[in-house]
Amino acid sequence: MNKICALVLFLPVTLGAAAAEDPITTGASKSCTAGPAKKTFGGTKWLLYGCNDATSAVIVSDEGNPAAPFYFFVFREGGNYRIVGEGTGSKAASGAALRELQGLSGRGLANLAGEARRARPGR
Repeated sequence: MNKICALVLFLPVTLGAAAAEDPITTGASKSCTAGPAKKTFGGTKWLLYGCNDATSAVIVSDEGNPAAPFYFFVFREGGNYRIVGEGTGSKAASGAALRELQGLSGRGLANLAGEARRARPGR
């Protein structure tokens, strides 16, 4: 299992464990294992996973991405979408991806989770 898949598989446990204290998860455990869909954001490659709430998505740096290790969590809060990210790779690469994600409309961000669910693993 590569490091990227391990991060994504670990993420649901992390989100669920932090749910009681973290406003991002609003008290609900999230499993973000649908997908991945291969995407390009900010000129670099990312893997898109959908979450079990059908509105949230996790975007993880793909192999060879200078932002690695890095992930974004896209979720709905108070009628709007928020994007949070964390990682230690290239700030220029993750920043370029963030700017592209921020340029998406609310509908575009909402479509990310569905796109991941429609993806076939390994493609």
